[in-house]
Amino acid sequence: MYNTKNYEKSYEMFNKLFLQNNTNTNINYFLALSAIKIGLFDEATAALERVLIQKPDFNQARLIYAKLLYDLNLKDEAKKEFEILNDSNTNDEAKKLINDYLKKLNIVLVKLIEMKIIYRIHL
Repeated sequence: MYNTKNYEKSYEMFNKLFLQNNTNTNINYFLALSAIKIGLFDEATAALERVLIQKPDFNQARLIYAKLLYDLNLKDEAKKEFEILNDSNTNDEAKKLINDYLKKLNIVLVKLIEMKIIYRIHL
């Protein structure tokens, strides 16, 4: 179902499979992908966390997880995941993408720190 881009049906199917075998990495991975496509981001996050607990070197899952955290505005958590990826064995294209996200995150985090400092000064 996922390959045919019927993501709602895909999510339903993988969710049923998950209820029967909640430790299966492939089921959790495609459950997460399907959940992202239909906007169920909390479910996707949980499924990707289950995948990464079992397979911490599954870089594709970690990249999707890091991007999802970034999109959910969980910048500190996203940065940690991108840093793990940056230290791992990834191809040049992935390294560039990871470094682009890390640059964006560093800019955002510096701005947040500056805002906190300015806020404290004005108190």
